[in-house]
Formats: sequence, structure tokens, C-alpha cells
Amino acid sequence: MEFHQLEYVLAVARYQSFTKASEEVNVSQSSLSTQINKLESELGVRLFERTTRSVLLTAAGKEFLPFAERMINDSKNVKMNMEEFISEDQGNIFIGVFPGSKYYGFIDEIADFKKKFPNIKFDIYEAECSELLTLLTNLDIDVAFLSESAESEGITYYPLVEDHLVAVTHASHPFSQRQSITLEELLKEPLILNEATTLHKNILEAAGASQMKPNIELLCTHGQLTSMLGFVAAGLGTTVVSSLVAKFYADWGVAFVDVEPHVSRKTYLAVPEANARRPIVRNFVNTILNRHTR
Repeated sequence: MEFHQLEYVLAVARYQSFTKASEEVNVSQSSLSTQINKLESELGVRLFERTTRSVLLTAAGKEFLPFAERMINDSKNVKMNMEEFISEDQGNIFIGVFPGSKYYGFIDEIADFKKKFPNIKFDIYEAECSELLTLLTNLDIDVAFLSESAESEGITYYPLVEDHLVAVTHASHPFSQRQSITLEELLKEPLILNEATTLHKNILEAAGASQMKPNIELLCTHGQLTSMLGFVAAGLGTTVVSSLVAKFYADWGVAFVDVEPHVSRKTYLAVPEANARRPIVRNFVNTILNRHTR
């Protein structure tokens, strides 16, 4: 049984005519008839009742037709799915992004890549970095923009942007009049943090390195950056954000103050080695990295 024989059967069934079917599949009528006869001999049944006026499916032919349709459709789907393993400009790519990726320009970079390669389909998944790392390890996503790295076997981290943390205080706080505060001063402040974020990890790591204990006043298990800033604006305490993010919230009635020494914060493009072999993923990674090395 060969795929072209299945295509011939479908064409004859559709037109109920060997003549019209041969025109559609672009073979001679005799060749089409010969191939269908071979298929019938192989199956041991007749698929068509032929008369001088019509060509009709037999009972066996009606039973066989859905099978032929399914086989043809499956072969087309296989071909489409395999194209993304041989082509760098079509197929599907699943991208993870951390909340706040837009502030670093990563969302714009994804959009520009989509415009450059319109035949590529994107799935974007936004989550905290810990969840994205799990998805990367399980190969549930192809690449991810992260604000942290981890010792993960089989995953390559490409540094993209480095900035630092700044303190966020109420506009009437004494710190708001200063250019900078020390890390020790920050850690003594009542801190408002979201434990799921890398900002929380950054503070804990900086405190540990300085052998100090942060004064965490409010530890949220969930919540967006706007919630943290809202608590600060309400006078409940102090929080931290990336220096690149701060400029987007200049009109929130809070003050942004540098912390000395700087608490570094890096972002990465993370790629599992198993996915990096796909041309479409390689194309995406190279495009992003080229933008950051210019």
C-alpha cells in the first residue's frame, strides 16, 4: 500500500469518475486504474463498482475511505511537524518570560522576531523564574528569559542585561531625600517582598553575603510589582526593584534610592541543549544574542 494509491482512491471517490480523478492527480487514466487495481489485489477486496455510467464505492470501499483520509492527513501533519526540525523560519516555538520582561525590552525583541519571521508560531508563557526553570528542565518550553540562573544540567545561560537593585520608599521617608543608602540601612528597614520573585532572592543573598538579617515586614506569597509599590505608597514599608524598572514608576508617589554597594541583578536567555539543536530555536537565540552584542 502506497500513499499515492490512497490519493487516487480519494480522488475517484470524490468525483465518481476515473477520468476526472486522473485529471486532478495529474496521471493518465490507465495508470490510475492500474494502481487502484493493484491496491484492491493487495487488500483482497474491490473498492469500487465500475459500470459504463458510474463508479461507486463498494461496502468495503466505504469502510476503507476514512482510513485512507486519515492516513493522508496524518502524513501531511507529520511533514508539517518535521519541517520545524529542518527549517529556521517556520514551525512553533514556546517561549517563557518572567514578569517584568517588558521593562528590559525582551517583549519587543520577541515581537520584532515575529515580524521578521511571520511563519513562525509563538506560544508565550509568563511565570516566575522558578517555574520557568522547571519547565525548561522538563523541555516543556523551548527557551526562557530569566532574571536568575541556576545549576541546571543541560541548560545554557546567555547573559543579556545587568543592572542593580534600588530601594523604593514612601515619598516622605527620610531616605527619599538622599542619593543613596547603604545595604545595612536597607536591611534594617521594614521590607515588603514577594517570596516568589528573584527580588526576594537577591535580598536574601545580599544579606547572607553581608552576614546580616533582613527585616521583612510583609512577605507576600503572590502579587504583582504594582501591589508591592502600592504598599510602599501607603507607608507600610520599603521594597526593592530593578534600576531599569524604576523609571517606569516615577509618578507613583514613591522615591527610588540607590543602594551601596550595588546589589547586582542579571537577566539571561536560557536554552536547554536538547532544544538548541532545532534550527528554529537556534535562529531565535542567535537573533536575540546579536541584538545584545551590538
